[in-house]
Parts: sequence; C-alpha cells; structure tokens
Amino acid sequence: MTTSYDYDAPIDEYGLFNQPKWGHLKGLHQALKLCELALIDGARSDPISLGNHQYALVFSNGTDYCAAFITNLHTKRSCIVEYNGQKYNLPAQSISILIDCKTEVFNTAKVYSQTNTIQMLPALPSSLETVTKDYVPHILGIQSWQWFAELVGEWDQTYTTSTCCSEQIHLTKDTTDYLWYITSINIAEEDVVDANLHLQSVAHAAHIFINEEYTGTAAGDRVNPVIEIDQPVKLKSGQNDIAILSMTVGLQSGVRPGHIQLLGIQGPVTLGGLSVGDLNLTSQSWTYQVGLQGEYLQLFNQNDSNNEIWNSSSLPVNRSLTWYKTTFDAPESKTPLALDLSTMGKGQAWINGKSIGRYWPSRKINGDNCSFSPEANEIEMIQSNVCAESTQRWYHVPLSLIKSTGNLLVLFEEVGGDPTGITLVTRALTAICSRISEDFPAPLESWQANSTLRLPEMRLECSDEQKISSIHFASFGNPRGNCNKFRRGPCHAESSPKIVKEACIGRQNCTVAVTASTFGADPCPDEIKALAVMANCSSNPSSAVS
Repeated sequence: MTTSYDYDAPIDEYGLFNQPKWGHLKGLHQALKLCELALIDGARSDPISLGNHQYALVFSNGTDYCAAFITNLHTKRSCIVEYNGQKYNLPAQSISILIDCKTEVFNTAKVYSQTNTIQMLPALPSSLETVTKDYVPHILGIQSWQWFAELVGEWDQTYTTSTCCSEQIHLTKDTTDYLWYITSINIAEEDVVDANLHLQSVAHAAHIFINEEYTGTAAGDRVNPVIEIDQPVKLKSGQNDIAILSMTVGLQSGVRPGHIQLLGIQGPVTLGGLSVGDLNLTSQSWTYQVGLQGEYLQLFNQNDSNNEIWNSSSLPVNRSLTWYKTTFDAPESKTPLALDLSTMGKGQAWINGKSIGRYWPSRKINGDNCSFSPEANEIEMIQSNVCAESTQRWYHVPLSLIKSTGNLLVLFEEVGGDPTGITLVTRALTAICSRISEDFPAPLESWQANSTLRLPEMRLECSDEQKISSIHFASFGNPRGNCNKFRRGPCHAESSPKIVKEACIGRQNCTVAVTASTFGADPCPDEIKALAVMANCSSNPSSAVS
C-alpha cells in the first residue's frame, strides 16, 4: 500500500508544480480563455481542409470574434500549412490555437514550460547537497531513540472468549486495525516436532506468534486477497501459546448494497505434522483482544504520564511489535519535508500526534533495470525481489504539523525495522531545463490585440527561496538531445553560454529572447534555430557559479 499518489499529476502531493505538465496545461487554459467569446457566441464551421492530413475548425460570430484551431493529424511528419494568408509550422499530431484566427498563441506539441528536476535531499540547515549513492544522511536534530515493546496477545481485561473464529469488524467496531486471536495447546514430549499451522484469513495481513516469538507474516495480494496461511512453527513440550495478530488497512469502498464485507481469521484452524495427526483448533476456546496496548496508552501523543514506560537503553532493531520515539528540530528551509522510511518494515508513523500514514512498502518491477520476456511472470518476479524496488520510500510530512524545535516522531513497527536509518529529507527543485524554438508562439502573458512584435522567449524560474546558481548547458542553434541530456549540434552560437549566464545567474527567474540578434549573429541563417538551456537551482547564494 502507498500513501502517495500519481506523480504525473500537474501538482504533486507536496504542492510542487510538475513541470512541464502544469505550465503546459496552464497555457492551454489561458489560450482557451482568450477564445472564450468566440467559443461561446460564435458559430462553428465545418472542418476546412488545409492539406492531406491538416484541417482547420473555426469559431466566429462573423464580425467581432474569431478563433481557429488548425491541426496536423499526420503521426510522424511536421508540416507548414497556410491559413488566412499566413503560414504556420505544425508538428506531427498537434493542434495550434489562433485566438483571432491569425495569431498563434498555443500549440499542443510546442512545450513552452520548463522541465523541473525534483530530488529528495538531506534536510540540512544551509545546504541542498544532493543525496548520492555514497552519501549517508542523518535525520536532523535526533539526540536518541526510545522504545517500548508491545505485548503479544492479552494486555488488558477487556478481552472476550469464544470458539473460532469471530469476525474482526464485529469485535473492533472499526476502532482499530488490529485484533488478536489467541489460543493455546498442550504438546506431549513425543510430539515436539516441527509442525505447520494452517488457517485462512480475509484480513489484509496476519502476524503469527508462537510462545510470544514472532514466527512470520502472511498477506494477501491484488490477485488473491484471501490469505491461505501454512506457517511452519516450532513447538515445545507442555503448553504452547498461539497468538495471531490480524490486521486491516481500511474497509473496501464501493461494496454493493446488501453485501457484507467479512474480515479476520476464518476457520478451520489446524495444526499439522504431529505424530497424532492433524489437530483441529477451531472448536476450542479462543481469546480475542481488540487493539494494541500502545494504542490504548496513546504512545503517539506527547503525554508525560507515559514517560516512565519508554526504554532508553539497548535500542532493538529488526524487532517485531515495537514502538519507537524520538524528537527532531525542523530545518531552516521552508521546502516540503518527508521521512525516508526505507529501513522500516510495516507499521504507522506519527508526527506530533498526527498520523502521516501507514507504511507497508511492497515491491514493484523496476522497468529501468529489467528486461521482460513473454514468459516472465510479474508476480513471481516481485515475490522473488528480482528487478524489484520499494513501492514507496518517502512519506510526506506536512509543514503544518511541524514546530521549529522538539517535534515528536513515533513509529509502531509490526514486523521489524531499523529506526536509526530513518532520514528527514526535503523535496526540492534542483535543476531546470528548457528548449524553445524560433517558430514557437510568443508567451501568452505578452499577448496583446493588434500587437505586431511578438517574439518567443525562454523563461526559467527556480523556487521562491532559490536562485539560479549555475548554467550547465546553453546553446542557440540546433542543439541535440532532450532535457538533462542536451549536447551541441553543428550549428551553435558561441556566445550562448555567456549571454544566458549574464541574464540568469544569481536570479530567481530570468528571460532570454530566442532570436539571433540576442546572441550577436545568426549561426545558421537557413535553419529554424532553438535555444536549449539546463540550469541548476540552489538555496545557497554562495554556490552561484558565473
């Protein structure tokens, strides 16, 4: 499960613009707004052929308002079309918007907006040094960790007893994710063998404990949400306590009317592999304990009455059912924050008493590092961790939850993790790049009716607290490649880096006109030229490089 959402959205969960998508959609909305009167009051024409795969669609009231949409439907070739006595360059599979039936203000394939490179960086007071594979950041301001061991099984007198197996939500009333199923069995000395505990569950996961020792976890998946548990267990002579912590991650939405959603352990529950044969544990007495002791004590809140129960010595790692607590100070920067929980297993995290979500990183196929074959089984590849990576690593910490000092971080770890590996990071804009061609329309913000001088411009912008610190690449001519992988082409204005650096370095934003006169001379007069720039953003002014 993940608490995040699709990062291809125009604005991500941290409130940062996903460029160029956000800016390109904004430009489309602005262009349509400029066409508003023609679209609302005007009549729509039939499609007008402008070529083999090119058409125009016109909205006009005949006198005052006119807007045209010209399109190139060819899947591979760009073309130049003539409409209303003017020529327009249309990339393949694109549409241009002419707000007065002559002035092009937007083309779906001519992306004016810059491309942002956003990274997770260590939350340091005065630096935005990039996290590399060899860099090991530490969470800011942590002095020490404290921990509390959650009790296995019964922890309060509020438990109930019956035969197996009671439905989970019926007992918990949806007040907690957790329900303990507890029973015991006496084993003769001659039956002390490696046995198998078999049961079925419709909860999202179940943790199994034998004699208070963690034995294993079973979880459903998207293919089969019903868990068939066949867990090897080690038994001892005499009484053996069996405790199963059934866990949910919420209720399914959109359940059809009249359908009852059942959760929890289902029978029969059997213990196999004994010399006397399989034992059916379903009909014997079971104890049900709702919730966790830590939940009842509200360990996730700042509560002085709980201070004495926290342990400050010998911090355990990779231990199941353990609460962890620490405090940290906020970084000076106001950039969005997140916790890197990649060293943890499964559980939930709280900041100053507010939950930032459950963490349960599953595995997914990493397409960048995997080669697929027709015989490849994605589920098997994920389960074997072949070419797999975590579905979620960073968990958003809203700035509204953060104080300048003494922020309380509490985690409940179910299966085992290492809290000392948790890091506080910022989500920051580190690099920007753009490519603007001479045949691009001028920026929408500069459009005015009856304007004759309209030139394309490149506009670069860092975040509010940042400056453009260096220019990694700049070329006016026919640069090759895409953002982050630009390289010079055979046509290149040698003044390009100098002109762009003078216009941009040390500024939060800058504008460069995309014309040959800007760069002193035309490096290739017979070609349509483009300006490509890649720049770095930094919140540290001292890092600016001229």
